[in-house]
Amino acid sequence: MRRATWVQIQPDGTAPPARKMHALGLLPAAPGRPAAAIVFGGERDSGLLDDLWLLQLPKAGGAGGADGQPEQQAGGADGAARWLQLRMKGAPAPRFGHALVGAWPARSCRKQRVCGVCTGGLC
Repeated sequence: MRRATWVQIQPDGTAPPARKMHALGLLPAAPGRPAAAIVFGGERDSGLLDDLWLLQLPKAGGAGGADGQPEQQAGGADGAARWLQLRMKGAPAPRFGHALVGAWPARSCRKQRVCGVCTGGLC
């Protein structure tokens, strides 16, 4: 049986503000693209959010560490995980309690797809 462990990372860049009831989706690693997490919306005590954040995650690689697990290499150019705030034209309205699905685009498409699903009539 394979053992997994939690590893706390310290990403570069400004982290998104604290929130609740947000959506998070995972973009799996693909050739030439490290895994990433996407955070959209949610709420703070001051109101609803409509911001979109990308966390470039470390990717597995190398010959393996002392415990036999792959060593971690970061997805960023300088070897560090990093937060990026993405600006969208025509962004969805602020929302919370929704779901998010992310997918890397096909090679013929340069845009990343982000789809949100509304709940509770909040859209």
